[in-house]
Amino acid sequence: MTLSLSRTDLFREQAVIGGSWRDAASGATETVVDPATGAAIGSVPKMGADETTQAIDAAAAAFPGWAATSAKERAVILKRWADLMVAHADDLARIMTAEQGKPVPEARGEVLYGASFIEWFAEEGRRVYGDTIPSPWGDRRIVAIKQPIGVTAAITPWNFPNAMLARKAGPALAAGCTMVAKPAGQTPYSMLAMAVLAEEAGLPPGVLNIVTGDARAIGGVMTASPIVQKISFTGSTEVGRVLMRQSADTIKKLSLELGGNAPFIVFDDPDLDKAVEGAMVAKFRNNGQTCVCANRIYVQAGVYDAFAEKLVAAVKKLKVGNGFDAGVTLGPLIDEKAVAKVREHLDDAVAKGATVLTGGNSLGGNFIAPAVVADVTPEMIVSREETFGPLAPLIRFSTEDEAIRLANDTEFGLASYFYSRDIGRVWRVGEKLEYGIVGINTGLISTAEAPFGGVKQSGLGARARNTASRTIWRSSISAWDCDLRDGLSWKVHLPRDAEAVVDPGKAATEAVVASGHQFRTALPERRDDPVQLLGVGAVGEQRQRGREAEGVRHEAVARQHRQAPNHRPRQHHRPMRPRSLRTVAPDPLDPAARHHGHIEVERLLGAASNIRKGVTCVVPVISASPSRAGVSGRPGVTFGPQHTSAGTAR
Repeated sequence: MTLSLSRTDLFREQAVIGGSWRDAASGATETVVDPATGAAIGSVPKMGADETTQAIDAAAAAFPGWAATSAKERAVILKRWADLMVAHADDLARIMTAEQGKPVPEARGEVLYGASFIEWFAEEGRRVYGDTIPSPWGDRRIVAIKQPIGVTAAITPWNFPNAMLARKAGPALAAGCTMVAKPAGQTPYSMLAMAVLAEEAGLPPGVLNIVTGDARAIGGVMTASPIVQKISFTGSTEVGRVLMRQSADTIKKLSLELGGNAPFIVFDDPDLDKAVEGAMVAKFRNNGQTCVCANRIYVQAGVYDAFAEKLVAAVKKLKVGNGFDAGVTLGPLIDEKAVAKVREHLDDAVAKGATVLTGGNSLGGNFIAPAVVADVTPEMIVSREETFGPLAPLIRFSTEDEAIRLANDTEFGLASYFYSRDIGRVWRVGEKLEYGIVGINTGLISTAEAPFGGVKQSGLGARARNTASRTIWRSSISAWDCDLRDGLSWKVHLPRDAEAVVDPGKAATEAVVASGHQFRTALPERRDDPVQLLGVGAVGEQRQRGREAEGVRHEAVARQHRQAPNHRPRQHHRPMRPRSLRTVAPDPLDPAARHHGHIEVERLLGAASNIRKGVTCVVPVISASPSRAGVSGRPGVTFGPQHTSAGTAR
């Protein structure tokens, strides 16, 4: 099969490890087929344990450098990756339709959906904060920071081959982690195409590694490796249990999105047209092959017949066919096993008294007509198991309590939906449904901005937004004695290469250092007068002389004030603290001024040796080299303590 692509290099038939595109060491391959035609699309390497180990080692080697990259730089690369996905959405959609079967417009929608995850997490990675925790001791501080956990692994499903990699890789890479990913055997090309664009975006070698091939062997190495710190898996509950057992020996963090059996409840008060519209999206998107698919449709008795009639009319408008054909709304099921499962559920329902209102007939190959079945009961297989196909079973209920009881009567708890106009009912039902996600008056519930995950046997470790990040970070707790009473030094964190250290515990005549330049201090006689820190050099000396002359004039005025009859000396009953700092930038056109910044401490109150907390200030860049000299006031630079083995912060 030949794909018509604008960029043929996006269709890759090799895996990528450490930035190197390669075949399996054994030369073995796996054939990938088009589910609509059964024709071979191509082949990919059938890799195993050895290649997976190499990929993990490559990710481990890339981790220190990627973690050391600033969150802003990582965000730029990931945003570029998302932009490239959008720019090449048509090619990515055609690749997806060829291997997965969904219609091209729907595939393109998934590409944009996947890009939204990467874009979202690119920005969220810049907003990861730690905590300052109150200490039970007055002279100690407790600080918790978040650091990337290390090498992560991802195993993705065939139903959303693009979006599932984006949802897993987005938060991991934004946090500074590296990844080894394995695509589903049916749909490897979407992930490989994304890897091509990731390289083009500037992702360093080894940060994202893709291995294709033997799922059991690859998964076994991922779970057994002590290097892999986190595994994210989307698939069946049975495989999820296996991964949990295999990961126990190495105590890995897990995010598992497993099976579902979503209820869709229609009460007797909503707009039925809107409810049908929501049911069509929730049930028939991706031909019913989604983990959040509406698997059981409960309709209150008073509107049961009317809803069924409207739903049947909508289903009859669906067009089944090859995803590349114009106007097609439902493509094929993924393979013969999927077709057989839908047929089994339908036959069981009919045998137990259900009525087929439309569809259910085979259309040849992996195609089946979408079906609506009425009079379904809880004893039927379709009510107990996830169908994962275009079969909509309608179940009648009478009361709100009955609907909640039936909806919760399952071992799964991923997604649920209900339609109602009653605001009281919305709150009651929404809180009583035992599901990780509840869609209220909508059939679309998944976005990059919202957490995603289930309860019960539908998995653990909600993903997306900030909650996703929690499992790819490790908290680092620092508890330190900063000895706030004496000998305290404060380090001024300046932009770029500038650095200043002020030691308020030392005598006023001692040096204050900044970027290799010496500064002089001159504490005035009175504590509420300004303390001047002037740069040494031609400009600094000139300003110092000018300020000394100005100081004589101010001192004369102050002396007259103190000698006034009504003057009352200021009483200092306790040490005062610094109030503010102001930056005075040197003239950027003066070459000498570029070497010496000028910091003025405005109204520094209290004895310097009793300063007990940091001060936020604006500081100019003080460059040690003329080539990088410049002036840049930047707010938010902070004096803060740093602990040393001697027990003194510097």
